[in-house]
Amino acid sequence: MKSVALAAVAAALWTVVVSGDAPAFPESGPLSRSDVVAEIDSAMAGAEVGRGGAALLVAGTGKHGRPLTKDCVVTWAAADEGAAQAYSDAVAALRRQGWRPAKHLALEASENTSLVKGGWTIWVNHHFKVQRMTSDSLDLFATDDSC
Repeated sequence: MKSVALAAVAAALWTVVVSGDAPAFPESGPLSRSDVVAEIDSAMAGAEVGRGGAALLVAGTGKHGRPLTKDCVVTWAAADEGAAQAYSDAVAALRRQGWRPAKHLALEASENTSLVKGGWTIWVNHHFKVQRMTSDSLDLFATDDSC
């Protein structure tokens, strides 16, 4: 019940800001799943963000109502320490690779930025420590927009 109540509170508190300050990069061609994995790994290494455990994989449907499959999703979780700085560094590193900001969500317990490139959307998520219920963490969740 607590998680349902927290989700309702978070949903009530979020705001959406569409970023208009994206650098002018030429649109890239379609990216494969392996391209996205390589770009995330490269960006995180360049930002000196260490990889942690497995990221949470949420079952669901994509933009077109089809179930998300392993081929349509890439997840990445950072090591526990320094998530706040790692979030800023991760977004900056991906932008340097040509990922364009799409949305920014500021919630009570998290800050989230989506970036788009080559038919994929990456959500970079910083989850704040809220009392004793969660830990300060960073994860990335990328989906193929054609799924």
